[in-house]
Amino acid sequence: MERDYSESVIRDFIFQILFDRIGKMGTMRGEAKVASFKVKGSFGGGICSVEGALDYTLPTGSKHSHKNDILIETASGKYIVLEVKFLSSVTDQFKARSFDMLNLKHNFGKQIVGIMVYLDVPRAGISAERARAICYPFDHFFGLEAQDSQHLLDLVNPGNLEKWEPLLKAVEAELTGPS
Repeated sequence: MERDYSESVIRDFIFQILFDRIGKMGTMRGEAKVASFKVKGSFGGGICSVEGALDYTLPTGSKHSHKNDILIETASGKYIVLEVKFLSSVTDQFKARSFDMLNLKHNFGKQIVGIMVYLDVPRAGISAERARAICYPFDHFFGLEAQDSQHLLDLVNPGNLEKWEPLLKAVEAELTGPS
């Protein structure tokens, strides 16, 4: 599978399972890169969107914007950022996201929570351990291993959510925990 296609499939799958768990019924809008939904009031309310952007300023004064794979903005002003990586064979992709997370945290402080999701395929990318080490600015790191393309399809099957439960519980905890 081509990496960009796979990452969008995985991102869209995560977005859908988030909607199923925390989304307010009837609020799903758009699709793919412009999809969004409202977060249930029982989780504090807010908006979850695909490719939601957050702006930050570097210490030099230079302003930048980062498009997050999935962004949850709570009604209380907290941001939960999910980044999705798949088949990443170079460390630069993780370093770039870690750089943005460091700067987002510098600008937003405790208002931002970073979650990295990495689907690792052995011999096709860097190891989950190496990715976790590089992604130290993220608050949560979820590494799943897919042995091959078929196993990947099994992982993104809505009837097979047990591997995704820790991620869903982490998002729920961040939504219901202190802002």
